[in-house]
Amino acid sequence: LQARLAWSLGMGQQRPDGFSFPAAAPGLYAPQVYNQAGNFYIDSIRIGTREFLGRELEIVRPGEPVELTLKYGGAFLRGIVHGEGKPVERSQVLLMPLDAERRSEPLLRVASANLFGQYGFSGVRPGEYLAFAWIPPAGIDWRDPGFLDAIASLGVPVTIPENGNIDLPLILAGSIY
Repeated sequence: LQARLAWSLGMGQQRPDGFSFPAAAPGLYAPQVYNQAGNFYIDSIRIGTREFLGRELEIVRPGEPVELTLKYGGAFLRGIVHGEGKPVERSQVLLMPLDAERRSEPLLRVASANLFGQYGFSGVRPGEYLAFAWIPPAGIDWRDPGFLDAIASLGVPVTIPENGNIDLPLILAGSIY
């Protein structure tokens, strides 16, 4: 898995505890881990001594080395979205940290429910989260901090333990905006 991730990013160099990206171009980034095993999550994103986990990664200088540390022990969170007593197909589930200061990717996650209302997340970092199901209105950016603050009261609190396997049924939220 680690070699495949480094290869897909092209410029990554594998280390025993993660990756280093010495040739990253200036800009804003939102690193994600897409893994088949499901148990890896991003533990740390650093440029020098600055930590960027839970907020946008901003590279200011060309070639500034970025260190991405992965950890094994992410959780699985799954469930069924219901509305009016039946599963709701094609709804979305938003999982966001309880701590408003950490509501950015990779900690902020979204999943789509299938035709049977089933959703799932893998590689979820242990911690305290809010989860809610909705059908997003057109033109809403679910990553916008103002939007996230406005809907936080609709979330269902969930504690994600290391290596957890959690079933969390959700009720479709009413009108969000």
